[in-house]
Amino acid sequence: AHYYKFAEIVHGHELIRTSDKHWDYAGHPIVFDPNGVWSLPDNPSLSDYPVGSRSRLLAEDFCQLYLKVVHQLQLTFSGHPDKIDGTVSAMFLLRLKGEELVKVPLKEQDPSVHAGPLFENPLRFRPAGS
Repeated sequence: AHYYKFAEIVHGHELIRTSDKHWDYAGHPIVFDPNGVWSLPDNPSLSDYPVGSRSRLLAEDFCQLYLKVVHQLQLTFSGHPDKIDGTVSAMFLLRLKGEELVKVPLKEQDPSVHAGPLFENPLRFRPAGS
């Protein structure tokens, strides 16, 4: 589903069925406004986020939930299909956490760059004993 949403942006139109066996990007126009795109860091690392900042706390929460989603997907597709409901719920929560994260500046003194989602183990960056 993600691929088709991005393709609609690229093609500038919604994907619609045009015949019994054919689909085409010929639906309603998809308007892309580059002014509505926030500046996010390229390939961010948790070490880019100031310790104790709101962006760091949200990034750590996002990373922990991301790891949970990956773990639950592994369980689901390794013989535990009963885990799918919890996995899907965690995926929706991950989206909400990501949306919350990108609304805050990466560094409070520079509101021009927003925090971005990252996909790494947050425990790797914690000092021993914390």
